[in-house]
Amino acid sequence: MNKIISIILLSLFMVSSFASCNKNSDESQKTVENFLTTLYTVTQDDFEYYQKMIIGAKPDEVKIYDEVYETATAKFKKFLSDKSYEKFYVDRLSYLRIKSAFENNYYTEIKSIKIEKTKEDKQNKTITYHYEIEISQIDLETSKEEIVKKSNTLTVIEENGLRKVLDGIKI
Repeated sequence: MNKIISIILLSLFMVSSFASCNKNSDESQKTVENFLTTLYTVTQDDFEYYQKMIIGAKPDEVKIYDEVYETATAKFKKFLSDKSYEKFYVDRLSYLRIKSAFENNYYTEIKSIKIEKTKEDKQNKTITYHYEIEISQIDLETSKEEIVKKSNTLTVIEENGLRKVLDGIKI
């Protein structure tokens, strides 16, 4: 009887461990997908933000300039670890990601995302993913669409109970 109870408990433990690992992997993959979609989508709102950033601020507008930057950059915070967000913020990636689209007059959106887990480090609570994305660039004058492919790796870490992008951010 004790053997049966032990086997049942062991089986339940293994199933719950597998489910927990799978859940973390699913959450990590969703974080990567949502981050990439936000990073590589450029709209009219982004153009307006970019224009404000490249013009700069007059001395009496610095507070407004900073608030606009804070607001536009904050949408990435939920996807990034504290360390990654700090670098993202300091490097001004929230508006540099718009530069090419603005200068060449096109909007972008993600057409497809393929994400594959390449490494998991249970000790450091990280999962590394390789991704391939297709980005649609829509010319604002001709409405022609061009598909651009990008690929890279991102590492996701568990931070404060949430899955966050740790590194690998490329514009």
